[in-house]
Amino acid sequence: MTTNNQNPQDNLFSKEQEEIIKRSIEKFEKNLGITKETPEYLKQSFGRKLAALSQPKKSFAVRWKGFAASMVAAFSVGILISRFIMMPATVTTRGVGDENVMSQTSSAQENIYLQVPNPKEFVFEVISAALDADMEVEATQAGGKYGLYIKRFKANAKDQEKVKSLLGLKPEAVGTVNATIGRSKK
Repeated sequence: MTTNNQNPQDNLFSKEQEEIIKRSIEKFEKNLGITKETPEYLKQSFGRKLAALSQPKKSFAVRWKGFAASMVAAFSVGILISRFIMMPATVTTRGVGDENVMSQTSSAQENIYLQVPNPKEFVFEVISAALDADMEVEATQAGGKYGLYIKRFKANAKDQEKVKSLLGLKPEAVGTVNATIGRSKK
């Protein structure tokens, strides 16, 4: 028979009470899924997960408000950038001639506004004729309208007759012409 060398006064619980406590702890651990074979690190991991569950959750609505605000800001910045990037293009072509600089600077300027069914094709036809006549042409396009700046019309020049007839100018016309070409309202 084994003897207990401890003083009965030193032990707080009786043998029966210790056995009941031991069984209740084992039953509690069994309910939690912890056995004697479970390694200590798994017990610690489980304890950390339990502690994380007790912490309060952050509101999901706060994240959505921030996301919505950032998307609105990105969209408006994108619109501003696209406005600056997509400016109307300007194409400039020059013809080579045997004219001196003084005759190019002193000239009269005429403004013409034309409405045609297909302005794009008409503009290309005028540019082609002007380049064939060795004239300087600058073309711009904005909002469905085309602008042509044609330099150095000469009086009664045979090679410029086609350009003058397309623009409705008299054969005696000289100087530069600003032509605005738009779509007719037919």
